Amino acid sequence: MNTPRLIRAVAFFAVLLLGSALGGSASARSLTTGPLVEHFDGTSWTQVAVPSIQYGLDAVVAPSATDVWAFGVSRVALHWDGTSWHRVKLPTSRDSAAPGFWGASAVSSDDIWAVGNVSPAHAPEHGIIDHWNGSRWQLVPFTVPRSELYGIAALSANDVWAVGDASVSTSSGYERLALTLHWNGTKWKQVASPNPAPSSMPSSSVQNILSAVAGSSSHDVWAVGQYYLWANGVRGDRALVVHWDGSSWKIVPSPDLVAKHVSFLNGVAAPSATGAWVVGGINRHNARHALASRWDGGRWGVVRVNGPRLAGVSALAANDAWAAAGSGFYSAPGRIMHWNGHLWSLATKLDSRRGLGAVAEISPTDVWAVGGRFTH
Repeated sequence: MNTPRLIRAVAFFAVLLLGSALGGSASARSLTTGPLVEHFDGTSWTQVAVPSIQYGLDAVVAPSATDVWAFGVSRVALHWDGTSWHRVKLPTSRDSAAPGFWGASAVSSDDIWAVGNVSPAHAPEHGIIDHWNGSRWQLVPFTVPRSELYGIAALSANDVWAVGDASVSTSSGYERLALTLHWNGTKWKQVASPNPAPSSMPSSSVQNILSAVAGSSSHDVWAVGQYYLWANGVRGDRALVVHWDGSSWKIVPSPDLVAKHVSFLNGVAAPSATGAWVVGGINRHNARHALASRWDGGRWGVVRVNGPRLAGVSALAANDAWAAAGSGFYSAPGRIMHWNGHLWSLATKLDSRRGLGAVAEISPTDVWAVGGRFTH
C-alpha cells in the first residue's frame, strides 16, 4: 500500500526530500533538487533562470503576464514581475521545519492563496494557508488538527475552496478522511465531504485524499484525488472525483476504465461547466500511464494521452489545455502535453534530470510550468 505522501504524486519533490520515511528508495534519497521554471512564449518552451532555493517547486499561479508566483518546500515563494524572478518570504510557524506548499490560486494580483502543511517541533503536522493582499503575505488560521492541504481554488474574494485530508483518531489508530474547507470572505469553515474508502477496513488502510480543486462558478466546483480500497479481494488506490453543486459535495462516478484499475488524480481544471479536465495516473498491464479525463456536462470520458503520470493541468478553453508530467521518483523525464481540442500531443520533453509538478496558462502564448532539477 502507498504511504500517505507517496499517494501525493503531485508533490513528488517532497517525496524526494523526505526519502525512505515516506516509502522512497535509496536512489530517491540520494537526489538533491533545485527549482525549475519553464516558459512557453507561443512558439517554444525554454528554461528560465530563477533564484536558488533548496528544493523543487510544486505549485504555480499566474494572475497576469507580469505577476506569477511559484511555491515548494520552502519558507520563500518565487515571484515573476514581468522581467525576472525574486524570492519573497512566506509567513509560517516559527517552531516548524520548512513548510511544503502544494497548491495556489488567485482571484487577482492582490488576492492570492497558497496552501500546504507544516510540521511543528512539538505538535502534530497540520495544514497551512497563506494569503497575499497585494503588499504582503499573511498566515490565515483555520481549526482542523492533523490536517494537510494540497489544493485551492479561488473563485472570488468570498468564495474559496481548499482541499486535502484530515487524520481522525480511532480505537485502532487513525483514518485519513477527505477534507474540504470554504472561505466566505471572513473565515474558513469545514464542509462535509464524502469518503468512499469503507471504515470497515483496518484504520491504517482508510485513506480518502483530495489533491486538487477547481471551479467555473459557485455551484460548479470539482475536487479530485484518490482513496484506498481493500475489500472483496480488491486492494489498491482508486481515482476519486467529487462535485459541489452549490449545496453539497457528491461523488461523481469515474469512467469504467478508470474504476477497474489502480488509479489516482493529481490535477483538475474547470474553465467551463461543460469542459473540465482531470489528470493523474493509471496502472494497466503492470505499467504506469498518464490519465486524462474530460467532463462534457453529463459524464466523464477518458481521453487518450501518452507518457508518464500527469501531475497538473491548466485550461482556458475547450480547445486549449496544458498538462505537466512529473519525473524523478518515477524515473521518467518531465513532459508538457497540449490539448488542441481534438488530441493531446507532446509539446516538449525534458531531460532525465528535470521534472515538472504544475502548470499555469495565462494565454495561448504565455504558459508557465514549474518543477525541479536533480542529480544523483
